[in-house]
Amino acid sequence: MENKKIENITFDHMREMVDVNLMNGRDVAYISGTFAMFRGKMYDFAGRLSAGIPYCMQDSRFGLIKNGSADFFVNLRQRHYERGTILFLKQGSILQLEHMSEDFELSGVTFGNNDLYLALNGRVPSSLQGYMDDIAVFATEEEASMFDRILHVMWDLFHEPGYNKEMMSGLLKAAVLYIDYLDNKHQATEHNGMSYGQEVFNRFIRLVNDYARKEHNIDFYAGRLCFTPRYFGTLIKKVSGHTPKEWIDRQLVTEAKVRLKHTDQQVARIADELGFPNTSFFCKYFRRIAGMSPQDYRQG
Repeated sequence: MENKKIENITFDHMREMVDVNLMNGRDVAYISGTFAMFRGKMYDFAGRLSAGIPYCMQDSRFGLIKNGSADFFVNLRQRHYERGTILFLKQGSILQLEHMSEDFELSGVTFGNNDLYLALNGRVPSSLQGYMDDIAVFATEEEASMFDRILHVMWDLFHEPGYNKEMMSGLLKAAVLYIDYLDNKHQATEHNGMSYGQEVFNRFIRLVNDYARKEHNIDFYAGRLCFTPRYFGTLIKKVSGHTPKEWIDRQLVTEAKVRLKHTDQQVARIADELGFPNTSFFCKYFRRIAGMSPQDYRQG
């Protein structure tokens, strides 16, 4: 099997994608130096992305799915998005398209790495920070309509001759704070019907997503969640059917597999970046979990 390297999606890449559609006379996108906005059916754009190839988002982006559905792997996790979903993908997210319906329609904004911090004066909500963690809120009709109105004003302002960038920054601030508000609101609703064990498990998984590359020991996660390691292990096993160590192993091996298949990184570098003391230890660990050596997996 041929290795698939992670490709970057940059503003130049987006311009190439848009040119094909603009030549057909479709007003579907606006791209400036650090801002870009897309709206309408995305099926033609999807045709410019190869299914199964991982793409790294070099900038942050958010949007509203207005019709259809799509299946992606986002940061190693499978996602199904459909009409009414409001998304926020952080800088550095890895996106891999699996399937997109022909009627898939999106209104979305992409912005440069510093714009969010400038718009919010450096006070970025915690939900919008962290390592490659996407936000997906299935909004009510009223919430989706509210967000769509913000996007519509942004689109009109983009096309206003000599538009004021401070106004655009204000609209960006309004949009991302509304996403943060909806994310907190929907999570609170979910937590009301969630058992104590499920809530602890969700918090544990978020920690694993953030720290597994350097922290492999159960004691670290138990300590962060204020449990003794023994009680913590029993609770996670009861809720999920797997031990905390199995979840940590799953995260580490999944990331190792992505790097082996989709990058040219040497095994020694992968071992180092995933927090292993040496290459030999990593190779034995990978073989025990995956059933083959890293080299065999890369070539297979």
